[in-house]
Amino acid sequence: MLVDANILLYVVDESSFYHTPAKQWIEDALKRACASNCVEQPLDLAVMLMTGQGLG
Repeated sequence: MLVDANILLYVVDESSFYHTPAKQWIEDALKRACASNCVEQPLDLAVMLMTGQGLG
């Protein structure tokens, strides 16, 4: 499963208009597909963007 980094950012940003639908989508997607084939790169990118590490 390949997840866009924006979805992951909305999931952690509780003030975002898109937080609730993004959180529901990721929870449902993880239940269905992540047991065997998650891709870590978008997760790493989301952490990088949220923490400012590696930017600039």
